[in-house]
Amino acid sequence: MPLSKTQVTTAASVLALAAGLVAHFEGLRLKTYADVLDIPTICYGHTGPDVRFGDTKTADECKELLEGDLKTANDAVRRCITVPMTQG
Repeated sequence: MPLSKTQVTTAASVLALAAGLVAHFEGLRLKTYADVLDIPTICYGHTGPDVRFGDTKTADECKELLEGDLKTANDAVRRCITVPMTQG
């Protein structure tokens, strides 16, 4: 079922708040580093096939990656919710 305009606006607001929280706890690294499992990681904890050791990103590129990662995570959670949810 498609989201209403209000739901889309609310989701965007929540993702913006989440981005600030994630950024605070993850920290920003503009150069690739190895996480605790030796997985190439960059920016605010971004991993994946697009990340290789030696990569660098700008702060703006990292912000875009974070927003995309949060959207992906939000979409995954939404697919798991199969009942109507109330504000409470």
